[in-house]
Amino acid sequence: MQFEPHGTTVNVSGNESTLQISVKLAGAQSFQFDSHLIHINGKSTPIEPFQRYDRESKQAVSVDSSAILVGGNEQYLFGKQPLWFTAWVKFKDSVSETYSVQIPSATINGETYLFPVITFTQRSGLGFAPINC
Repeated sequence: MQFEPHGTTVNVSGNESTLQISVKLAGAQSFQFDSHLIHINGKSTPIEPFQRYDRESKQAVSVDSSAILVGGNEQYLFGKQPLWFTAWVKFKDSVSETYSVQIPSATINGETYLFPVITFTQRSGLGFAPINC
């Protein structure tokens, strides 16, 4: 599921054991979760640190999930591209065929954004997909 609050892009996808949250930030954009906890079927679970690949050092960079993420642009052959940060949430307990996720609110470019509850359901054994998109 994709959200585009305040000029950023936030993608959320999941399966039966993990949830992936990716944030795309260009230029001077900023993003910060207001909590490091996510709620899955009403249970609190920590969000792991964000990761991004640093082209200059050729290494993955880890950033705490409650830290302020600051955007930028990296030069590629085909032009400048925004930075992507990705975090994972590993489920403590297995989930059923349908589960609900409440992502914490975030401060994006100085403004608060409240994410809606996302309900995932299993599709024909191919993975989980949001049903309220």
